[in-house]
Amino acid sequence: MWRLHLTALSKIARAVLVLAVVHVAGMLGAPASVADTVNKLAVTHYQQNESNWCGPTALQVVVKKLTGTYKTQCNYYRDERGLASTAPCPNNTATTTQVRTGLGANVSHSGVWRGDALTWADVKDNIKAAHPMIAYLRLPIDDRAEHVDGYHFMTLYGYEVDGDTHYIYYSNFPVVTGTGTSARKDKVKMSVYRAKDRNHGFIVENTLINIHD
Repeated sequence: MWRLHLTALSKIARAVLVLAVVHVAGMLGAPASVADTVNKLAVTHYQQNESNWCGPTALQVVVKKLTGTYKTQCNYYRDERGLASTAPCPNNTATTTQVRTGLGANVSHSGVWRGDALTWADVKDNIKAAHPMIAYLRLPIDDRAEHVDGYHFMTLYGYEVDGDTHYIYYSNFPVVTGTGTSARKDKVKMSVYRAKDRNHGFIVENTLINIHD
């Protein structure tokens, strides 16, 4: 009888130990996967062929990633404006509407402009779905809102989590001069990306998300 009682106690002790381990594991949580820490899409980085062609270059990066198709920036310039394939391609800037029109001519879903309210969930959801995004930035020359040096498009293609700091990877497009320079690939803190502080060098006006084919 005493032996049975000890056996029963042993079983109870083992059960309590298992429950304790499960509880502690649940509190600690599963280890973060690599995709939750650093996730960068394999995109092709291009340079601008003209000083005002950041819009066509952003399209070039995105469409190449989504469809595998390569087109010249001149052709994307035409797509943005609904021009014939033989139309000239002057060095003009593009609007957000024209960039989305250019996407619509090349992929099934030309995305949605999110305004300046891009969230971390937006970033992670799009990158995990292999959907690069396009940012539209205002470039101030000083801390006065009315002093604007210009506007610029660039492609967002990844994210990184480093402790409590969140980063977005972007592809910038320097203009080809002489023998050319490498396309700029860098990352920016999410807090900086969303900040309205003009001292950061740019102000996000809009972000185009949910682009896919």
